[in-house]
Amino acid sequence: MKGGWASDVRDVAAHIMLRTGDLSEEKLHILLYFCQVWSFQWEQRRFFNAKIAASSEGPRIEGIDRDVAKRRGRSAKLSARARAAIDQILNFYGNKHLDRLTALALAEQPFRAAWLSKTAGGDGAIDDESIAAFVTARSDGRARTARDQSSNAILSD
Repeated sequence: MKGGWASDVRDVAAHIMLRTGDLSEEKLHILLYFCQVWSFQWEQRRFFNAKIAASSEGPRIEGIDRDVAKRRGRSAKLSARARAAIDQILNFYGNKHLDRLTALALAEQPFRAAWLSKTAGGDGAIDDESIAAFVTARSDGRARTARDQSSNAILSD
């Protein structure tokens, strides 16, 4: 797997908050998760180097909360290309209600696999291999989730 965008997750979170205003911590985590998934789709690499884990509320990014993003994140540190990718994701997901975003994330194979791992005593990590396999299957038309082919067309380059 190639290296990541070299983005700090706090900077990505800060850009999301800059663009969306004050949003719930749960929605911030789910939007960060979608940034990571779509980075694998578009770039075949991580957007940021932070652990993502499955929780009963949805994906959770280690070390991130709204206060951390506000105090320590700097959107301006991101490349223009990284900000554009985040903006594209926010244009599609940003106006969706938290319940809808949660349902979308929970329906995806990487989350389901991590949740099963957690319920079996594992750490519940949503790992790179799971995300890469999911986006490969989605690109090949084999993956089916609540987010279907129409969103692929909207979000593709």
